[in-house]
Amino acid sequence: AAVAASQQPGAPAAHTVSGCLPPSSSLFDFPECRVHAAVLTLVELARGALAEASISSAYCAARLVETARDVFELWSAVAPVLHGPRLATSPAAAVLLHNDCMYLAHHTLLLGQQYRPRLPAPLNTTTHLVDLAGPLRTLAEATLAALLAKQRQELSDTLAQAQGFAE
Repeated sequence: AAVAASQQPGAPAAHTVSGCLPPSSSLFDFPECRVHAAVLTLVELARGALAEASISSAYCAARLVETARDVFELWSAVAPVLHGPRLATSPAAAVLLHNDCMYLAHHTLLLGQQYRPRLPAPLNTTTHLVDLAGPLRTLAEATLAALLAKQRQELSDTLAQAQGFAE
């Protein structure tokens, strides 16, 4: 994935991500967007755990696969709390959290499939991360819906104060 860094004052580092896979597999590309730098690190951490699991004993591999799953679950529990205060005041923070969720959901759909054939038995027939995508997408949707509702209310209040643009 191509990544470009930028940062707003007082905000966590964010990166623009474009294309997670080669152009020949455009069906599986993730659209260009901005995500937190920590999300990129999280995906690499999960990828590293799965890579290590692919060369480990069945017992260790099972622990490493669970660790990769736990990384995604822990992030989805912590991120809304961590970013909560900024979500209420910054549309950019809400959109960035939405992008983070969708980026992670995208990788949960792909990572299990990429590493499952390399894992020792019986993990090579049972391992997946697909079930983690749903909660991440739900969090993304809820974050964006809350932002849109807030923006709609602010716009409605502004128009009400303007009395329909009457002079």
